[in-house]
Amino acid sequence: MAKEVKRNIKILLVEDEEADARLIREKLESYGPVDFSLTVEQDLNSAIERIKAEDCDLVLLDLQLPDTWGLDTLDKLHSRFPELAIVVLTGMNDEELGFHAVQNGAQDYLVKDNTDELLLGRSVMYAIERHKLLQQIDKNRRRDNEDRDRSFRSLENMAGNPRSSVTASSFGLNTIRESDPVTYEYLIKQYSELLDLAVERRQYRVEHDLTDRLRAFAGKLGFHGASPREIVEIGTRALRHKWGSSSPATINASVDESKVVLLELMGHLASYYRGFATGLNRWFE
Repeated sequence: MAKEVKRNIKILLVEDEEADARLIREKLESYGPVDFSLTVEQDLNSAIERIKAEDCDLVLLDLQLPDTWGLDTLDKLHSRFPELAIVVLTGMNDEELGFHAVQNGAQDYLVKDNTDELLLGRSVMYAIERHKLLQQIDKNRRRDNEDRDRSFRSLENMAGNPRSSVTASSFGLNTIRESDPVTYEYLIKQYSELLDLAVERRQYRVEHDLTDRLRAFAGKLGFHGASPREIVEIGTRALRHKWGSSSPATINASVDESKVVLLELMGHLASYYRGFATGLNRWFE
């Protein structure tokens, strides 16, 4: 039977008290499931240089060091190396400080004199895994934001410049936003409501008479002389309004559904204008 190979974890301990550092080393060596490779530095500047020179999986950080003190110690290290998991070490009377450290980026805090080898080992392992998970969540969030930004830019490029040309303006053919700002904002609100229905239908399989609603909305847009470019701009502005009040998942679903809604609106608007042109032709016959 093959011998099981233990996982090796590289730890940097930043601790200026030699007795405390020796005790932590002994406790880590007594923790069975994992082999820990421990390096010790006695001040923050030396620790920073060590991290630059060597990889490590986690930092055990005493907040009271010769060259820095309190939460400032954590802030300096975490801001330089946000990719590193950090567990803060505190004294008996510093539990509140440890709690605030977790709020400021540490994965955990341990009271030195109340920590045995089992608690220390588990805290280190959990901190590493928890930090990896948080990093993956943050990476996914950034990727979602980038995807959303690309989608917005795509819609905005479709909208182009919504301002009327000089020639169009001279004939009184201003955009809705220019000629009737109140109606323009109302149309954005209505588009947003229709988009909510489309997202609800997608996420929860709720049936709405969305096609009829979109056809009626296209009629309003046609009545006000909206161009396809203006419709895209209205849709984009409606999405922008949702940016700060919806979850990333809902925003991404809204962006996807907005493309479908815009295409359907374009079709209904084209039908509206065809019907309008046919009526004019008959009137002039």
